[in-house]
Amino acid sequence: DPRSVDGFAATVAEVERIAGSGRCVVWTTIVRPAVAGVDYTAFNDVLRREDARLRSFRVVDWETMVAKNPGYLREDGVHAVAEGYRARAAETARVIRRC
Repeated sequence: DPRSVDGFAATVAEVERIAGSGRCVVWTTIVRPAVAGVDYTAFNDVLRREDARLRSFRVVDWETMVAKNPGYLREDGVHAVAEGYRARAAETARVIRRC
């Protein structure tokens, strides 16, 4: 639920704690329809702040990829088409290599 930003931030912090400073955490920004009129901008802001704050945290900017290529998503606004999955996988691999 995108209205639970504090809960999401706590989950991200827990993943970082479990991973520890010796591992890289890679997270993809969230793209999906709003819930009760609230979109996922605040969740993605949490991820981008962590990316800027920690060397061991990396973000795959799926949100920007979809904004530039709306055809990456199916009509449901959640699931990707094959081309979108391939593009996201390639970007994820690129980001992982930066770890």
